[in-house]
Amino acid sequence: MLVCGGNGGYLRIIDPNSGSELYNLDVAGGDFYGVTWGSNNVIAATRGTVYLFAPFDNDGPVITIAAPAAGFSTTLSEVTIQGRSTIT
Repeated sequence: MLVCGGNGGYLRIIDPNSGSELYNLDVAGGDFYGVTWGSNNVIAATRGTVYLFAPFDNDGPVITIAAPAAGFSTTLSEVTIQGRSTIT
């Protein structure tokens, strides 16, 4: 399989033998600078921020937030979140 990303914020997975498109995701917001496909079938793409995609996984990732603490509230327009994401 071939993964590609490019102008307009799209990601495609293509079968190079048949040329058929297996997966198509349009992500608004700009062009991707780099795309890689890991051995765990997770696609990482970047355009200043790293995006993770698991196109053949029907279960979402487990996201664990370490900061801010539960119950945190703010009126700020921007908040930094720390944590981790695990794809099973």
